[in-house]
Amino acid sequence: MVSCYGSIRTMSVDNVMKRMGRGLRSKLIEWIPLVCVFPSDAFVSRKEGSPYRYFDTGGWVARSEADLPEHTPLSHTVVLVEDHHCSFKHRSFPVELISAEELDEAIELDFEQWVPFPCAGPDKVQMDWFACSQRHGEHWHVAVWVWPARVSEQLFSALPAQLSCTHLMPETAWHVALARVSEHTLLIVATGGGQAFVMLDEHGFPVDLSYPGSAGEASRFWRNQGTVANRAVTALCFDSEIEPVWLPPDCRLQYVEPGLPRYSILSRARRPGIRDWSDPLSWKKPLAAMAALVAVWMLSQMLMLNLRSDAIDDLVGQTRGELQEVLQARENVERMQGQLNIIRHLQLRQSMPLKQLAALADVLPDDVWIEMFRMKGEWVDLRGKGHNVSRLLVLLENIEGVRTVELLNDIRPDVETGLEQFQLRMFFDMPDAMGDHLSGVDSGNGNSDA
Repeated sequence: MVSCYGSIRTMSVDNVMKRMGRGLRSKLIEWIPLVCVFPSDAFVSRKEGSPYRYFDTGGWVARSEADLPEHTPLSHTVVLVEDHHCSFKHRSFPVELISAEELDEAIELDFEQWVPFPCAGPDKVQMDWFACSQRHGEHWHVAVWVWPARVSEQLFSALPAQLSCTHLMPETAWHVALARVSEHTLLIVATGGGQAFVMLDEHGFPVDLSYPGSAGEASRFWRNQGTVANRAVTALCFDSEIEPVWLPPDCRLQYVEPGLPRYSILSRARRPGIRDWSDPLSWKKPLAAMAALVAVWMLSQMLMLNLRSDAIDDLVGQTRGELQEVLQARENVERMQGQLNIIRHLQLRQSMPLKQLAALADVLPDDVWIEMFRMKGEWVDLRGKGHNVSRLLVLLENIEGVRTVELLNDIRPDVETGLEQFQLRMFFDMPDAMGDHLSGVDSGNGNSDA
């Protein structure tokens, strides 16, 4: 029963999230309407109605001129240029010579060398162009469409009053922006004059473009792709009502409903001087209004903080005195703890010589005499005389707490008495705290007869 309730609750939360997502999506579409104006000739040839397409919550829908949304500061109106007006070229530029900022200038200087329109003299033709680019290794790969500027002016003059063109691009470039692929793909586009075959790489970049009028021309275009054609197993089309003039033998035809275009390509089609939501200046007024609201909110919060600061100051004054008392008591405790440690270390220091003397008296042979006993930190110096002194080293090392015994000079017998003179040092295993405290402290000199 509990598991069933948990699953029902999870489903209800998921449904709420889905409804919120759909509501937000519909609001964004309402605030940022996207309208695409297709070439009229293409729609006449396919016997379709209005050339206006509006992206709604259900996808792209046809709209009449009367049903078009009003233009807003964030609107996107994409006007498409018929392909038969355009010249296409795939170009390459070295990265080491041309930076990303200089690429547009290089494209414009380059297409003046290969376009079929006059670029100089009295018959010079003003041109518009669209390009998408990507970097492959040490080269920029660029796909360029160029057409006369008068074609653009005719399209702008034919727009209804409620629309204002923000983006201008060729029809095949629009379909390239709609394609989302992850492998080499053949894109088939229905145009007013027939069909366009676009070869896309694994990133959706247009590598080559052709307008085959027959199966033979399409087959030659495919053979010209070389090894790239062997990796393309899909032919993509957004119009289910068209029949391709030819299909490669190993390609499967796939009809797909178009979605939103890739912004990386659509942004290249934005006309000069047109601003949309991606431009920082487009958000100047909304951000200014938001900043004003934030400033008002901050001022109100400051007033509240000022009112509360007086009460806080009183509490701080009361606690400050109590805090001083606590800190003073803490210092007293730390000082007393330090004094206790000193007393404990002194007690250990006083007991050590007695324990060492007692242990030394137990192991010292009867024929050995100690003339000097001196303790300093972790070691003790002994000086004396006796018979067969070398055995004394072993006896002293067996005393508990003795780490090692070292001779400080050679054992020499006295000429008159025949006794061996010695001077040695015993090192003890002492606690670190005690050793640090007692280091450098001299315990004095003493004589002992055994």
